[in-house]
Amino acid sequence: MTLHVIYLLSTLSCIYVGMMSLNLSTDKVFKEIFRQKITSKQIYVLRILGWLFLILAMISSIAAWGMAIGIAAWFGIATFIVGLLIYIYAYQPQWAWYITIALIVLVIGLQIFRLF
Repeated sequence: MTLHVIYLLSTLSCIYVGMMSLNLSTDKVFKEIFRQKITSKQIYVLRILGWLFLILAMISSIAAWGMAIGIAAWFGIATFIVGLLIYIYAYQPQWAWYITIALIVLVIGLQIFRLF
Protein backbone atom coordinates (compact mmCIF):
# COMPACT_ATOMS: atom_id res chain seq x y z
CA MET A 1 0.00 0.00 0.00
CA THR A 2 1.50 3.31 -1.05
CA LEU A 3 1.77 6.33 1.15
CA HIS A 4 -0.72 8.28 -0.99
CA VAL A 5 -3.39 5.62 -0.49
CA ILE A 6 -2.82 5.66 3.26
CA TYR A 7 -3.15 9.46 3.31
CA LEU A 8 -6.30 9.32 1.16
CA LEU A 9 -7.97 6.72 3.38
CA SER A 10 -6.92 8.65 6.47
CA THR A 11 -8.40 11.84 5.02
CA LEU A 12 -11.70 10.14 4.18
CA SER A 13 -11.93 8.48 7.59
CA CYS A 14 -10.95 11.55 9.61
CA ILE A 15 -13.45 13.76 7.81
CA TYR A 16 -16.23 11.23 8.42
CA VAL A 17 -15.35 10.89 12.10
CA GLY A 18 -15.01 14.66 12.51
CA MET A 19 -18.35 15.40 10.87
CA MET A 20 -20.06 12.65 12.84
CA SER A 21 -18.62 14.06 16.08
CA LEU A 22 -19.93 17.52 15.24
CA ASN A 23 -23.26 15.94 14.32
CA LEU A 24 -23.41 14.06 17.62
CA SER A 25 -22.85 17.28 19.54
CA THR A 26 -26.46 18.28 18.83
CA ASP A 27 -29.21 17.24 21.23
CA LYS A 28 -31.49 15.60 18.67
CA VAL A 29 -28.89 13.37 17.06
CA PHE A 30 -27.27 12.33 20.33
CA LYS A 31 -30.64 11.41 21.84
CA GLU A 32 -31.66 9.45 18.75
CA ILE A 33 -28.49 7.36 18.65
CA PHE A 34 -27.74 6.87 22.36
CA ARG A 35 -31.27 7.17 23.80
CA GLN A 36 -30.18 9.62 26.49
CA LYS A 37 -29.82 13.36 26.95
CA ILE A 38 -26.45 14.92 26.18
CA THR A 39 -24.60 16.85 28.87
CA SER A 40 -22.76 20.12 28.31
CA LYS A 41 -19.42 18.37 28.95
CA GLN A 42 -20.19 15.81 26.23
CA ILE A 43 -21.11 18.59 23.82
CA TYR A 44 -17.79 20.30 24.51
CA VAL A 45 -15.76 17.08 24.09
CA LEU A 46 -17.56 16.09 20.87
CA ARG A 47 -17.00 19.51 19.33
CA ILE A 48 -13.30 19.46 20.22
CA LEU A 49 -12.92 15.94 18.80
CA GLY A 50 -14.82 16.90 15.65
CA TRP A 51 -12.60 19.86 14.89
CA LEU A 52 -9.48 17.88 15.83
CA PHE A 53 -10.33 15.13 13.34
CA LEU A 54 -11.09 17.70 10.63
CA ILE A 55 -7.70 19.34 11.22
CA LEU A 56 -5.99 15.92 11.09
CA ALA A 57 -7.78 15.25 7.81
CA MET A 58 -6.52 18.56 6.43
CA ILE A 59 -2.95 17.70 7.45
CA SER A 60 -3.27 14.27 5.84
CA SER A 61 -4.69 15.75 2.64
CA ILE A 62 -1.89 18.32 2.41
CA ALA A 63 0.68 15.58 3.03
CA ALA A 64 -0.75 13.55 0.16
CA TRP A 65 -1.13 16.25 -2.52
CA GLY A 66 0.70 19.38 -1.40
CA MET A 67 -0.75 22.66 -0.16
CA ALA A 68 -2.79 23.89 -3.14
CA ILE A 69 -4.35 20.63 -4.30
CA GLY A 70 -4.59 19.22 -0.77
CA ILE A 71 -6.84 22.02 0.48
CA ALA A 72 -9.06 21.82 -2.62
CA ALA A 73 -9.21 18.02 -2.33
CA TRP A 74 -10.09 18.31 1.37
CA PHE A 75 -13.11 20.49 0.57
CA GLY A 76 -14.21 18.12 -2.20
CA ILE A 77 -13.85 15.05 0.00
CA ALA A 78 -15.64 16.84 2.86
CA THR A 79 -18.57 17.63 0.57
CA PHE A 80 -18.79 13.98 -0.50
CA ILE A 81 -18.53 12.68 3.08
CA VAL A 82 -21.21 15.07 4.38
CA GLY A 83 -23.57 13.90 1.64
CA LEU A 84 -22.80 10.28 2.48
CA LEU A 85 -23.30 10.93 6.18
CA ILE A 86 -26.66 12.60 5.57
CA TYR A 87 -27.77 9.67 3.42
CA ILE A 88 -26.71 7.06 5.99
CA TYR A 89 -28.17 9.01 8.88
CA ALA A 90 -31.52 9.48 7.12
CA TYR A 91 -32.13 5.74 6.79
CA GLN A 92 -30.06 4.04 9.50
CA PRO A 93 -28.83 6.41 12.25
CA GLN A 94 -27.25 3.56 14.24
CA TRP A 95 -25.15 2.52 11.25
CA ALA A 96 -23.63 6.00 11.15
CA TRP A 97 -22.32 5.42 14.67
CA TYR A 98 -21.04 1.89 13.90
CA ILE A 99 -19.25 3.14 10.79
CA THR A 100 -17.64 5.87 12.92
CA ILE A 101 -16.20 3.29 15.33
CA ALA A 102 -14.90 1.18 12.42
CA LEU A 103 -13.26 4.21 10.80
CA ILE A 104 -11.53 5.24 14.02
CA VAL A 105 -9.98 1.77 14.17
CA LEU A 106 -9.05 2.04 10.47
CA VAL A 107 -7.29 5.39 10.95
CA ILE A 108 -5.30 4.11 13.91
CA GLY A 109 -4.39 0.95 12.00
CA LEU A 110 -3.32 2.90 8.91
CA GLN A 111 -1.10 5.21 10.90
CA ILE A 112 0.51 2.30 12.73
CA PHE A 113 1.01 0.54 9.36
CA ARG A 114 2.58 3.72 7.96
CA LEU A 115 5.15 3.79 10.75
CA PHE A 116 6.41 0.27 10.06
